[in-house]
Amino acid sequence: MTAIPDFTKINFALPAGTSPASGENWETPEGIAVKPGYGPADTAG
Repeated sequence: MTAIPDFTKINFALPAGTSPASGENWETPEGIAVKPGYGPADTAG
């Protein structure tokens, strides 16, 4: 049986990465552009 790990010793800092600036679209791995927010006009047919 293995011991329970001591999670207080793990560094939970967020990984360094890049994120789009506020207001910019980002792209999924499939190449789909995603806006930072959607509103009622986006669902109007």
